Amino acid sequence: SDLPINDIMNNIQYNFENLLNVQGNVDSTVITDLKKFVSQFYKGAYDYTIKEIAKDARKNGVKV
Repeated sequence: SDLPINDIMNNIQYNFENLLNVQGNVDSTVITDLKKFVSQFYKGAYDYTIKEIAKDARKNGVKV
């Protein structure tokens, strides 16, 4: 795809307006792991959305 996924992924902002309630242990890797998870989640959501849009376009006769 020609869409700028890297530009989109680099412009994601994380806003935490509420305190995070944790039950269990938290160490210094939590924020790094959370950022990695969120990034992977958004990439997966982006890939899924592009795939579905292309599929719908093909159904309507658009060459993708």
